[in-house]
Amino acid sequence: MKHIALSASAGSGKTFTLSIRYIALVLSGASINDIVALTFTKKAVNEMKERITNVFLNLENRAAELKVLQDSLGLSAEQIINTRNKFLKNFKEDELRIYTFDSFFSKILRLFATHEGLSVDAELIDYLDIKEEFLKSLDTNEAIKLVKDLKDFNMSLGDFLNWLESLYLNYTGEKIINDIEIISPFDEFLRLKDNFTGANKKVDEWLGKITDLNSLLSSSLLDASKSNVQKALDLPTFAAAYEELLSIVAKYYGFLESNQLKLCFNYLDKFSEVAKNYHKEQNILSFSDVAIYVHKILQNKDLKDLFYFRLNSNLSHLLIDEFQDTSVIQYEIIKPLVEEIVAGIGIDDKQKSFFYVGDKKQSIYSFRGAKQEVFDLFHKNKTYNITLQNLDTNYRSKKAIVEFVNNNFKNLYDDYYEQLVASKENGAVSKIITENYLNDVYKKIASLLQNGAKLDDICILTRDNANANEIANFLNEFGLKTNVNNNSLLVSKMSVRVLIEFAKYSLLEDEIYGYFVKSVLGKDYSKLKIDITKSAYEIYNEIITHLDLCKDEYVLEFLDDISSKDFLDTIFNLSSKLASSNEAKGINIMTIHKSKGLQFEHLICVHLSKNAPHDTGLKIEYDFSSHKWYGFKKDASAIRNLRCVYDKDYAKKLEIYENTKKNDEINTYYVAYTRAISSLCIVMNEGAGLSGINYAEITNESLDDDLLNFRYKENEASVINISYEFNPCVPLQNVKAKEFSTDAIMLGNAFHYFCELSDFNDESLNECLRLAYNKFNQVDFDKLKKLCEDLLKCVEFKELIKNHNLVKEYNFLYENKVNRIDLLAISDDEVKIIDYKSSFFNKSYEKQLKTYENFIKTNFSNHKISSYVVFYENESFNIKRI
Repeated sequence: MKHIALSASAGSGKTFTLSIRYIALVLSGASINDIVALTFTKKAVNEMKERITNVFLNLENRAAELKVLQDSLGLSAEQIINTRNKFLKNFKEDELRIYTFDSFFSKILRLFATHEGLSVDAELIDYLDIKEEFLKSLDTNEAIKLVKDLKDFNMSLGDFLNWLESLYLNYTGEKIINDIEIISPFDEFLRLKDNFTGANKKVDEWLGKITDLNSLLSSSLLDASKSNVQKALDLPTFAAAYEELLSIVAKYYGFLESNQLKLCFNYLDKFSEVAKNYHKEQNILSFSDVAIYVHKILQNKDLKDLFYFRLNSNLSHLLIDEFQDTSVIQYEIIKPLVEEIVAGIGIDDKQKSFFYVGDKKQSIYSFRGAKQEVFDLFHKNKTYNITLQNLDTNYRSKKAIVEFVNNNFKNLYDDYYEQLVASKENGAVSKIITENYLNDVYKKIASLLQNGAKLDDICILTRDNANANEIANFLNEFGLKTNVNNNSLLVSKMSVRVLIEFAKYSLLEDEIYGYFVKSVLGKDYSKLKIDITKSAYEIYNEIITHLDLCKDEYVLEFLDDISSKDFLDTIFNLSSKLASSNEAKGINIMTIHKSKGLQFEHLICVHLSKNAPHDTGLKIEYDFSSHKWYGFKKDASAIRNLRCVYDKDYAKKLEIYENTKKNDEINTYYVAYTRAISSLCIVMNEGAGLSGINYAEITNESLDDDLLNFRYKENEASVINISYEFNPCVPLQNVKAKEFSTDAIMLGNAFHYFCELSDFNDESLNECLRLAYNKFNQVDFDKLKKLCEDLLKCVEFKELIKNHNLVKEYNFLYENKVNRIDLLAISDDEVKIIDYKSSFFNKSYEKQLKTYENFIKTNFSNHKISSYVVFYENESFNIKRI
């Protein structure tokens, strides 16, 4: 197969195409063990595995994929199915080698760790903070020097350490620093001064004020745009001396820059050394550290040859996703591997291929070390013989949105290709020039809701979290529910909720969680014995297998998010987020960077200003041709302009940097606008937005102020339409959608939270009720209030806890299972175990409470132990002793 670089614009079916490429390789006879695919997140890995597996196993029913495979392989549909059947057994038995970059590099490090003095069993974590260790490593003199250097860097200690850490995470050790001979501009000025004297009165005035180096560097004499300097330049003697002086001053700034760069790289080398020592002493690494070590290992020629020889024997086909997000260090590790593949047939006469996909226009993570230029480095190298292809159709957005993006961004990118539109619907693009953006955002939302939009169909994109929070607070005051930065969306998705509720059912043995799972999945499930010493990622995968479910996109993302979390944290801490998320029935509000990879039916983009952030100081960049780091100082504009005239190398570095910043800004707007499916509304201050976008041509949307009086009302019944994909091998689960009322579950959670807060007296009723409702604001307030009031009216309950110390929500580990007692009432000689239910009594509660008793007896051996269920039946609370 050809080596291909695939440029895939927003909504063009990138994942679809990558999956087809993988399957085409298998159908062409490639061994699954010879194919490696790399991407950036566990979610993407799982998604890719699921997609490839589902398509391969169900090719008969995947018309679109089958058609593309026919065109690609030149076979009929029948031939493809027969070929698939031939490879079916091996496909099911072999593990798909699809990895994150982190996990792939970790495998390499395990092979060669001892060569770097590391243990092969070092603990790997997502993030390791070395900054404090760096500071501890400084002696008194070094600490004093650092304080002085920070003044020269014009940086606070915190900013400097964060900056140093960000450089370290991509640092390969090779650097370029130009040595510049020390010079004294003031001495040179004194030598040339006579050539300036008498040019004109103003120049002489400036000359009289120059008494040392600092006064020279701040003098208006060095500003060639001054009218008096312009007049003086007509004098040949002045002009020649002036040119020489400016050249010397520019060189002096280069000398200062060189000294600062040397200091910076010295600190960076020391930071790296401190990190290395810490890794060895503590036997712990972050995934970023892993990449650094792998790169260093591969600088050793003998190890490099050994590694690529080993890899070459079982890696013939490499596929890489989201290539525009590749960092310097990832690129430098992958590059030799790609060169081996594109060189041709390897050992055992195996054919080889390289395929990567991405979109430079969606590269918005440069602050994390991503370099969009790596996308072109491979396919533009003619010796690699890589063919560039484009996906030219947008399957996401409707016509008006695609046309708006095409018409504007084709003038902003040198190599932009216009997308075709798959949708036959028009869609809409509009703008609102605002003087009160919060009011206008609300009016736009009100208009969408009045026209049938759902809350979670709407997304608002902002540039920063401060605006996102401000909008959320404003909309909340109008009674609209919001999900800020998508943080609470995930655990509210029904496919994820099923997993969490089943985990609670297995751990806490509360039948209400089992009832939830049964109501959604349509059958009873036995509890799963959970080993809480395992990782959350392992446990939830066991639950998925136990329930025999397929992983949808939300489950995949959930697994990615909880990969570094403690399992119990997902049960107890995620529960509150789950309960308050209102099944994601809220308007999504997030930053543009958070929105990448998502799509929304109705999109509102908020542009408030064009103010560029402060952007001066040292800049450290990477030169891909020399494979070395270099730096420069972005000075204030006057110095910058002076240096650009007399230092072409500086001017080139600055130009590259500015072009990268410009492209990052364009990319950010491109990502924002291409999230929209049906409608895009831009709410903007006059003059805000991206230069180059023709906002004047966008239809002005005028919304009546009466919309501010609109109040959104949810349906009376909290009924949710669940769309959930089930494994077709489960007969009872081949239902595509199911209705399930969550009122009882949510009411029970809110009631339990009230009891956790309450002192069980009338004085605290209203405050605890308010707090409970704020946390679970989707429940029926009147029902919750009645439950809480009825509990406090229950004389038998008050007598039960009278003159006892109360311990609420008591969590404990017993027989390797987590349990939670709602309430312990403890006196000098007695412990009462109390479990309260917001619904009727169930016989299964007795077994649960007996487990509690057995544990409590081990801790209160001299106390009398008794158990009670407080349950709600026939409009009142009842108490049953077990």
